[in-house]
Amino acid sequence: MKVDIGWLSAPGVKDPAEAATWAEISLKIGGEVASRVLDERLNAVRNGLFSSALPLVEWVVDSWPRLVHERRTPASLREALTLSMGGDAASSGLPREEFFEWVGYHSTRAARAGGAMPDLRIVRFDGGSFAVRMNPDVRGLAPGVTVRFIDGADSRVNAQDLKAELHRLVESVILRIDGVRTERVERLLERWARVQGEPAAAAGRLGIDDENLGAEDRSAIDAVLSDPTPEVLLGIAEGSAADTASCRVAEAKAATREAPRSVPEAKAWVRLEDVLRRVRLDRPWLTGWAAASEFRSAIGLESLEAPARRFPALLSERCGWPKESQVFGLDAPPTGVDTIHIKRSRQMPVVMTSSRTPQAHAFRTARSLYYFLFLGGSGDRAVSDSRMIQGRLSEANAFAAELLAPADVIRAHTPPNRLWTRRERKLVAASLGVDQQVVMHQIENRGLGLAD
Repeated sequence: MKVDIGWLSAPGVKDPAEAATWAEISLKIGGEVASRVLDERLNAVRNGLFSSALPLVEWVVDSWPRLVHERRTPASLREALTLSMGGDAASSGLPREEFFEWVGYHSTRAARAGGAMPDLRIVRFDGGSFAVRMNPDVRGLAPGVTVRFIDGADSRVNAQDLKAELHRLVESVILRIDGVRTERVERLLERWARVQGEPAAAAGRLGIDDENLGAEDRSAIDAVLSDPTPEVLLGIAEGSAADTASCRVAEAKAATREAPRSVPEAKAWVRLEDVLRRVRLDRPWLTGWAAASEFRSAIGLESLEAPARRFPALLSERCGWPKESQVFGLDAPPTGVDTIHIKRSRQMPVVMTSSRTPQAHAFRTARSLYYFLFLGGSGDRAVSDSRMIQGRLSEANAFAAELLAPADVIRAHTPPNRLWTRRERKLVAASLGVDQQVVMHQIENRGLGLAD
């Protein structure tokens, strides 16, 4: 993503900071212009808008902790997909206040300040990427606005590149207003210095506005940052649906106290880290399926081989992950979380879950493979399986489903009329050693027929 700014003179603009930052602003995503506007007053199309860049940069700076660190979406699976696809409060099923708060930190439209601004939504997807979506204007324009953004775009953008571009945008505006001494400018400079600190980043990751932290929440965040393994606590706490930062942190601490000791990282695991190719595709399920195919090939599974019944033994044999060190109970899970995955530096992963069946254990262990072999990262870290963080969970679910219940196996059992009865789904699930819901997932998402 690239923001192009062509500075212009603006002798009629009274605010000196806005006058100094008047520009033609255009946006490119994936090398293509995504900011074309139709000027309905002039009946003309151009590649960007004429505006001061200051309101946009003020929004970037104010939103920075949540904009660049928050992976949470305040919604269930269906609601999260609605949000990420540009839905409105009515279609999301969320309370209006909650919806608009979240959008306010992730859509550039919140920087409109009475003028035109695109609905560009930026959401942290995982440690290495952002989901970026440009929504065209398909409804009536706001009062006083005469330009309509006519293009849409949907892309996954490298995290470091996007952060660097936003940083460059902010610094270029700060350079333009050098020498302007107004209360507005002073606040921008002070805020920019503060949002790049660790406390603001931690608050943003937990989905909390760092400027509205109470004493208890601030103390909880300070405790996380002083912990020897802050990434473990943050990785657990960010998935919690508890109301406050302090509650999310308290739940994460309780979960870590339950965590068992792991075993040293096996040579077979290190080899997998070295040989696996990590392909990033444009849809979560495609990425998960590709990763499952890569993993199956790396450990020598045939295309029609369904490993679920002997999964723990298979992981012990081919990944060096001992059966007795894979899955453990989780008696006090964080709010809205049923499974936590922890990987200490140079240790094998540990899966802690409140689920009890062998099928559920296998599926959650498969998710752990995806998190720690395909999402990258190093050092001590943790992942919560939470509907608050849909991107990674969608990829991990697709990976686990294809690993444990290969589409080729299910396809071989597809009824001639492609209409799956409940009995047929149950029989296939039993033969594969997985839950019926996994089979249902594969049938629906792989286009293997319809369920009655």
